[in-house]
Amino acid sequence: MQAVGLVLLVAFVALSVEAYFGPGLRTRLLGSVSGDFAHLNGVPPRVFYEPGATARDGQKSVGSEGQERRLLEGDTVLLGETHQLVWLGPGGRTTALPADDGASTSVANLGAWDPATGRLTGTTARAQGGRLRLDDLPLPSLAAALNPPGAPGEALTDGFSIGPDRDAGRVRCVSDRDGSAVGLRASRSVLFFSLDSRQPLTTLDSVLVSISAVVRTAPGKTMMLALRNTIDASGDAESVSDRRPTSDEWTRLTVRRRVVYPSSRDSFSIGIVDADGGDWFEVRDVQVVLGVAP
Repeated sequence: MQAVGLVLLVAFVALSVEAYFGPGLRTRLLGSVSGDFAHLNGVPPRVFYEPGATARDGQKSVGSEGQERRLLEGDTVLLGETHQLVWLGPGGRTTALPADDGASTSVANLGAWDPATGRLTGTTARAQGGRLRLDDLPLPSLAAALNPPGAPGEALTDGFSIGPDRDAGRVRCVSDRDGSAVGLRASRSVLFFSLDSRQPLTTLDSVLVSISAVVRTAPGKTMMLALRNTIDASGDAESVSDRRPTSDEWTRLTVRRRVVYPSSRDSFSIGIVDADGGDWFEVRDVQVVLGVAP
């Protein structure tokens, strides 16, 4: 009878605490305990990748099918800048996980696109010196060559054009300690002054495409990388974009989409929103890959 009474007393106290403080207290307490022991489990078999130095619950990310996905409480994330694993706990808390040399894990949201499964192949990260390093991930770019050796000094190579039309600006090849690039300067005010390309989007169907470009320009505007994909025979289209404040520092813009229905109207564009005459931007390292690279 005493044992039964003790059980009832504990249950009554627990219910009273929950009624007063709400069920979130129980969740936070249990989460705190699980977070305290998360590091004892070592490197988990499956993690997600984020390129920055931090990650948090609710942060926009990419899933194993290339879809937009938000990080969730309980996810383990490999941070690209620090090469460390963190576990996302309750209340926005993160716990760093140690990685013994030789340990490895599968990174679910990186890798080549596998059309047979409709998923990313993933890649492996291996621990060395307390940090996790990704295996080489060869994802060849299918983009046209922007600035190959012998390219003209004041014209674009095949596969690229100036938007919204050829008279919107002029081209000149530039170089500095960071390497060579293609520079464009607007001749007049336009809603979007851009470097455009259709390769290889016009031939792709039901594959995940990641497009990136390294860009710089004068501050004070908005730079954008946009992908336009036709989705049916009637010509309906959907777009995805990465917009950032302009900067004279090299900045990587990236867009990602599972493209469908090959069309001659599919394209991507890099440039300045609401450009005035004289505005300029420079582009280098344009990449179009089937999958997700770090």
